[in-house]
Amino acid sequence: MNKLFKRVKILIFHFSSLFFIPFWVFQKFLPRKKNLWVFGAWHGQKFSDNSKEFFLNIVENCKEINAVWISRDKEIVNELRSKGFESYTTNSFGGILKSLRAKLIIISSSKSDVNQFFINGAKLIQIWHGAPMKKIGVSVRTSKARKILLYTQKILFPFLYEYSYNYVVSTSQCFDEILSKAFLVPQNNIIKSGYPRNDIFFKSLKSNFILNWDKQFNNPKKIIYLPTFRSTSEETDFFKDYGFDENKFIKILEKYNAIFITKGHFCDNQILSSDISQRIINLTDTEVVEINPILKDIDILMTDYSGAYFDFLLTLRPIIFTAFDLNDYIEKNNGINFDYQKSVAGPIAKNWDDVMFNLEKFLSADDSYFSKRQEKNKFFNEYNDGNSSKKLQIELKKLLDF
Repeated sequence: MNKLFKRVKILIFHFSSLFFIPFWVFQKFLPRKKNLWVFGAWHGQKFSDNSKEFFLNIVENCKEINAVWISRDKEIVNELRSKGFESYTTNSFGGILKSLRAKLIIISSSKSDVNQFFINGAKLIQIWHGAPMKKIGVSVRTSKARKILLYTQKILFPFLYEYSYNYVVSTSQCFDEILSKAFLVPQNNIIKSGYPRNDIFFKSLKSNFILNWDKQFNNPKKIIYLPTFRSTSEETDFFKDYGFDENKFIKILEKYNAIFITKGHFCDNQILSSDISQRIINLTDTEVVEINPILKDIDILMTDYSGAYFDFLLTLRPIIFTAFDLNDYIEKNNGINFDYQKSVAGPIAKNWDDVMFNLEKFLSADDSYFSKRQEKNKFFNEYNDGNSSKKLQIELKKLLDF
């Protein structure tokens, strides 16, 4: 019954959208200002990620650009305005007007980051929110019904169709073809600049989390666990199901003066809660909007198929790959873009015993993977040297003949 109701709701929405088509076509003829750039992120719900870092860079370094942040959250808009930034809610008069006049629309998740109904005629720049280990965009396995819906939107409802980007940003040549296929843009329209959010890896400023942990635990070794989400509905406890021994793990942390930080993916939020040690710390989405300001000062990363791997490579520090369900993940989820065994730069653990074995090696300075991390960093982060925002700014200005 719920599925039927949902489908009827979608049909009604699409039918009512037919009346918007004339105005969508009309927008194409409106003059747009090449020095007006509109930004948004995470469906308008967050001030974060690549869009945020690039927005801040433009505001600080390009006074000739009128940078505007669009959000669905009034609190974000008010906070940005209090800091002197120009910001509007998505459906406000100001937000719609700026969307209609902007020459560039810059997003890092989807067209719903901004107001997708008023951007026809602008150049749409998809920075994205992480180099893709997993399949993304139209490369994801999808149902026949979903394919029909996308085709219908493309032909009849272009303002609802997602894959009409003009340009996509890449961190390395190895991702260019992947991004081209995933977002349906020509490879010539892949901007080679690296991610603005990764510039933080080259800065010395530390987050308050890091400063507080250093004070509380006397400069501990910091280990973070960042599992990615699963697209299937199967429930898996990555701790219980793969032999996690909390007491044994805590003894290792105490032995090496280390702390273990868990941050679940926002889609399924698998974390480890502990009542017996302060050395196990859970971070929530409420506390942490962005992980890279913390990740840059982490000593050891543990992850499975997350793009955080590529970001953390910039530090050249140890990584343990917790790919406990590797075969199942490839078979049942959206799939991955690379040969996993050949692409990782660290030990692949099958369970928590493997994790603890390799963790002790890294904590005791027994590291045989450093040269491998150097190799993979050059391969996956070809365009990243701490100046990605500047490079992207230059490339976009070229597009507009500044």
